[in-house]
Amino acid sequence: MVEESALPVAGIVAEVARLTDGDLTSVILGDSVDFQLVFTVAADDVPRLSKVFADAGLQFSDIGHATEERQVRLRGADGREQELPGVPWRHAT
Repeated sequence: MVEESALPVAGIVAEVARLTDGDLTSVILGDSVDFQLVFTVAADDVPRLSKVFADAGLQFSDIGHATEERQVRLRGADGREQELPGVPWRHAT
């Protein structure tokens, strides 16, 4: 489950969404060449990993948690859940 309120937003991205009347979350999660690494860790490891990243001068954002569902969902600030916007990237094998 991805928490919409936890998604990191660069100021320029928010400005682009505003200028284009775009939905900010769709812009953040949409098609781009600016890739971010997403991975899961045990909840107990988040504080330690956050410190490791900070000590290395890297950004670390806890944006949600794993569930038993196969589909990744987005929970908005209002508590409603929906499919993640955008088109998932599939690696050609």
